[in-house]
Amino acid sequence: MKKKSVIVGCTSGVGRALVDNLFEAGHDLFLVGRQMNDLDEIRKSFLPAKLEKQKVTLFCADLEQIDAGCFFRKAIDELGQIDNLFFDSRILFDRKDFQRLEVSEINKLVWSNFLGHIHILQAFYDYIKSANHEINIVGISSAACMRPRNQNTIYAASKRAFEFYLNGLAQDFSESRVRIQLYRLGFIRTRMSKSAKSVIPFASAEETSKMIFDNLGSNIQLRYYPKFWFLISIIYSCIPRFIFSKMKRRTHETK
Repeated sequence: MKKKSVIVGCTSGVGRALVDNLFEAGHDLFLVGRQMNDLDEIRKSFLPAKLEKQKVTLFCADLEQIDAGCFFRKAIDELGQIDNLFFDSRILFDRKDFQRLEVSEINKLVWSNFLGHIHILQAFYDYIKSANHEINIVGISSAACMRPRNQNTIYAASKRAFEFYLNGLAQDFSESRVRIQLYRLGFIRTRMSKSAKSVIPFASAEETSKMIFDNLGSNIQLRYYPKFWFLISIIYSCIPRFIFSKMKRRTHETK
């Protein structure tokens, strides 16, 4: 039976690469993004002959203003059944935090990385709870939230809050056929990070999405990717606080 997938945050990076993985596997898709032009470009990239056999629905929405009830009804009307829910929507104001962030920017960070996601999941809750088929919920988080620091703090806190919510949801659905997967991604080469440099290697969005797709349905509670980020997280967590406090990044320099 054909699978039906919803992807929130599909116009760039890992989410965009996931669209290709799922479409090639024959899934009907419900694609969610902020810009209609970007969504149209995705649909134009598919062969017309395949679009005659697979449904691709575009849903343009800013997560700050999402009507989750409308979103749910539209997804069900278009797909009929939901098998997979992916959440990869993210906004990051690099090198900008604390008092350098405007209130509007804080709201955008929290809504795009946390609140928008849980509003959608709350709208889907009864449907997921009563479903008689297997449903996969995939949350794409960030290695930035492995330990609090003075860099991208609100972004990381939002990602960690989403992880906390999904862990609670996993416990609630523990006796059902729902699988919830969490991925903490390290440095991924995307449109946002194309000019970034680091001694730590970057993974490509394509290989990352392929790993997520290949593990769809597996019993994965939390996985770092690339895998060496798990070792980095252990080392990071073992640094004594008095040393860690001296490692702070200067966030108040002018650019």
